[in-house]
Amino acid sequence: MEIIQRNVESKQFQWDFYTALNRFPSSIAGWGTGKTMWALMKGDLLSRFYRGNLGVIIRSKFTDLRDST
Repeated sequence: MEIIQRNVESKQFQWDFYTALNRFPSSIAGWGTGKTMWALMKGDLLSRFYRGNLGVIIRSKFTDLRDST
């Protein structure tokens, strides 16, 4: 299996969300600021720490989910 590594630059509010240790961290920002991407990255990070877990991504419309992921 080929490993793909991507380098991502972050803004301070994105990094704060990604590294937050709160029980329910949240990110509030304008449209197109990377909230979904950083949430997916945080989900991936947490999935690596907690084996056997199950994650779900929910959007109100399928087209929103398709465009986000």
